[in-house]
Amino acid sequence: MQEDNISLEKRIFMLSKTYFLVNSYFVHWQDCPDLELDQLYQETIPKIIRAENSYDFFLTMREFMTPLNNSHTTYVDLQFQSSIRGNIGFKFRNIGGKWVITRSTIDSLKEGDIIEMIDDETIDDYYNRMKKSITSSGERARKNTFSGQNIYFPIKFALTLENGKKIMVNQEDNLKKTPILEVSGRWLEDGKVAYIKIPSFGMPEMEEKALEYVEEYFDSDTIIIDLRQNSGGSSPMRLIRKLMNKPYRWWLESTNQHYGVFNFRYEQYSKMIETVEDEDTKNYLQGSLDAFKPFSKAQMIWHPEVKQPKEDCYNGNLILLIDSFVVSAAEDFSMLFKDNKRATLVGETTLGSTGQPYIYQFDNQKMVMVGAKRAYFPDGSKFEGVGIKPDIELKPTIDDLKAGKDSILEYVMKNLIK
Repeated sequence: MQEDNISLEKRIFMLSKTYFLVNSYFVHWQDCPDLELDQLYQETIPKIIRAENSYDFFLTMREFMTPLNNSHTTYVDLQFQSSIRGNIGFKFRNIGGKWVITRSTIDSLKEGDIIEMIDDETIDDYYNRMKKSITSSGERARKNTFSGQNIYFPIKFALTLENGKKIMVNQEDNLKKTPILEVSGRWLEDGKVAYIKIPSFGMPEMEEKALEYVEEYFDSDTIIIDLRQNSGGSSPMRLIRKLMNKPYRWWLESTNQHYGVFNFRYEQYSKMIETVEDEDTKNYLQGSLDAFKPFSKAQMIWHPEVKQPKEDCYNGNLILLIDSFVVSAAEDFSMLFKDNKRATLVGETTLGSTGQPYIYQFDNQKMVMVGAKRAYFPDGSKFEGVGIKPDIELKPTIDDLKAGKDSILEYVMKNLIK
């Protein structure tokens, strides 16, 4: 793949503009309370200057944004997305401290295989080296973001498994085998229990197809919605309304607010208090600092209204399957059904990141996204970096993967279907 070259002037502008946008719109400061953004910016400038190509620059920009600890705050270069740069050909995840294959289009690589090495480096060492450039909402999310994304791996590399088997991976060759994400549905018990798998809400046709399946299974006793591995997209409000038969409410949300004179006074008095010796003056400055501090990272918060269900909604039993890869719009979907107990959620705690980023495009390929809206559960409790907990917690095992067994779905059919 031919990478485009970015001039030094443009690289410096892109970093500087990103620094400005973070200062202006970023709302997730409570997740990085000790971050000194000015210092980080100054430390990143020489790295930007030294970047030898677009990929080095890409990783350096991600490295600048990683300490912000937010999955919706990142740098994007479309030339490195999987449909162009390549596809590693497999998905994997960390289970019990081991990196395990969960899906593969490479014939010699099977579900349940355990990764030991990437080229001449242990998978743990490789992850620890790369994670400084992985923009995510905390360490748990960072591991999930790492697993299966082509951008964090070379175009060609050797994969060594725990059993000593070595597999050569060529991302460009694997592009031909990239699976197409499609919504699927089937009867698990004719006329009674239906199953709908939704891998993404990234395209409008995903929601449209899911709605078609809901209509097809409308008279069923139970619909199981499988959201596992759903990477989000746009919040599927039509699908939500079709499945919701109880009053429901959206996230409690916030965005940042700037109070220029208060911020200036806070910075000014912080410097002054370090040098004054007069006790009365010091007490005055400290009182002013205490008054101005809440405005330094102030947020405007708005509360959700309660919405009523539609008359033509589905009234049967509803079960959602979730895992730690469910994120963004898929969490928007899941939270509503968790909050009002309309559905039973089974699986793992979701990734824990949603919201509307402020998007600035440098050109038709490169853009920066800054998390400008923060979501809380409707009762005000923390969601970002925490995720949505299932009602019934179940995790896949290595043995399940090797056997091709979906133990979570089996549990649902055995224990939750009346």
